[in-house]
Parts: sequence; structure tokens; C-alpha cells
Amino acid sequence: MIISTGFFRAVVGCILGSSLMGCTGGALYTPLGRELTDMPPAPLGNTVAGDRYYFSNGRREKVTAVENDLIAVRRSSRYQYLRFQDFTLPAKSISSRKGVTSYDMVKINPAESLWPLAVGKRIRFELVNTSAGTADGEAANPSKFWECAVEGMQTVAVISGEFETYRVECLRKNRRNKIKQYVTYYYAPAIQQVVLRVDSYSYKPAKRLELVAFRPSLSMLSKASERRFRRHFQHTLETVASGTTTSWWSRRSDTRIHTTPTITRKLGTGLYCRNFLISVNAKGSVRSGAGLACRNAEGEWRIPRKIDTHNGELTF
Repeated sequence: MIISTGFFRAVVGCILGSSLMGCTGGALYTPLGRELTDMPPAPLGNTVAGDRYYFSNGRREKVTAVENDLIAVRRSSRYQYLRFQDFTLPAKSISSRKGVTSYDMVKINPAESLWPLAVGKRIRFELVNTSAGTADGEAANPSKFWECAVEGMQTVAVISGEFETYRVECLRKNRRNKIKQYVTYYYAPAIQQVVLRVDSYSYKPAKRLELVAFRPSLSMLSKASERRFRRHFQHTLETVASGTTTSWWSRRSDTRIHTTPTITRKLGTGLYCRNFLISVNAKGSVRSGAGLACRNAEGEWRIPRKIDTHNGELTF
């Protein structure tokens, strides 16, 4: 994975002391980088209960359960969904204030698979709404037909850092073969996560969703150990120079966590923010994360709830 000074405009790498001096101000920006040709095939990520995701539009998600290739995700007390491990496949079911919507996914060619990701691979499937429909059991909504293909490899700079990614492009058609939606995913093998998703439609403006942070599960830690690690994380972001890795160890759970601040920046109304990498090694199983944390008015480093990529304004 690359973490680059190209992530911010005119970024100056800062060596932090208690005063956090030496960083310049400016806005975040999110360019697509150069095309790549030499990335090895990328495996599908391994999701674990307790994983947390933070997105640029203010959305926060927590994985509550994992069973085989299905993952239960809670966005809020009123919005939960069940999705596949494969991010290109739409949700299996969605539970919201409007009720529960369920889908069945049928592969057009069962032998097709995108994994491990490699340029040229493709998959086609039909998505059928199986929620309560007409009296004879027919689905309330028509089928949707999806096609996804691995179209390329490139660097991409987002709020959580700069990554080498696979670009996966999907399109949705209706039964009349009319294209209704394009979705482009940028998947970073280094943290095994989608760091950028762009949705384009034939009937409304496009949407862009960036990963602000991915934090691997800490469910192997006791509550007391997790509190100690959080203090260590705060101390690392407050005092450690960019590019320096600190290590924390829980003997009881045999877990080692390595944290590396990478870039420091002033954003919004002068708040200091730092990109970081995190590696969680629990009994030999290693999982990686990355993100952006900012120091709030109380002096605590927190992942922003919402961030405007144009002017750098933050909401906690």
C-alpha cells in the first residue's frame, strides 16, 4: 500500500511534539492516479464481527455477525442489512423503518467469479426482489440484471490515504436491456477494503463514497485491554513522528497492534489531522486498517463523523 504526500495539497510531513507545529492548511482532494500493470491477483477480504467502517457522508457501520459468506451489518438501530462477503453482490436483505426488503441473487453462469481479482475477470447475475409482493407470490419489483468486470489497476487518493487498487466496474440493466446504473469500486488489497465507490445513474446525479477509516475488530481484547490500547493510540497520534511505528501488546489475548502515523495536516478551522495505518496481529492472524483521525477541541484524536472533501470542514 502507498501512503503518499500527494494525498493532500502541498502536504508537509510533520514531526509532532506537544505543540504539533509545522503543518500547513488546505482542503482535501480525491484524485485518481496513474494506471498500474504489475499488481498480483487480489484475494477477497476476511470480515470479522466487530469490524468498523467510517465513510465520508457520515455513515458508520459495525459488523455484528459473520456466518459463512454472509455478513450482518448495523448502520443504526433502525437500519441493518445482510450482505455477501463479495462487495460486488448487492445486499441479501435490508431492514429499515420502511420494513424488510429481501433479494435473491442468481448467477447467469455459476462458473464465473471475480476472485481472486485479476484484470479481465467478469460475472453476471440477476437480482430478484423476494419481499412480500402480489397475492400469487410474484415479486413486487422487476428483476435487475448486473454485469461486473475487473477493468484495471490504478492508484487512488481518498481521505483514508493513497492506495494501489483494482478497479471493478459494474452496470445494472432492466429487463428491456436498458442501462440504469453504473457502479465503480476501487478495492485496495493492502487493507482488503473498497476505499472508493462511485455510483452513476441515468436519471439522477452521481454519488461518491470514500472510506474515511477502516478499523479491524478488537473483539479479542477485554474491555480493560481495549481501553489501554485506546490510550496508546491517542499517545501515538499526539507525540510520534510521521513514519514511525509504535507497538502495543496484550499478553492475555496474545495480540500485537502496530500503529503508524503517516501524514499530518491542518483542516477546517485549524484542527490537526493525521492519517494512520494499523495492523492487528491476533495469535498469528494479521489484519490491516487505515484511516484519518483529527484532534478535537478537547484534545482527543477521533475519526471525523463527516468530512467535506472540498473545503476540509469536519463534523465529529
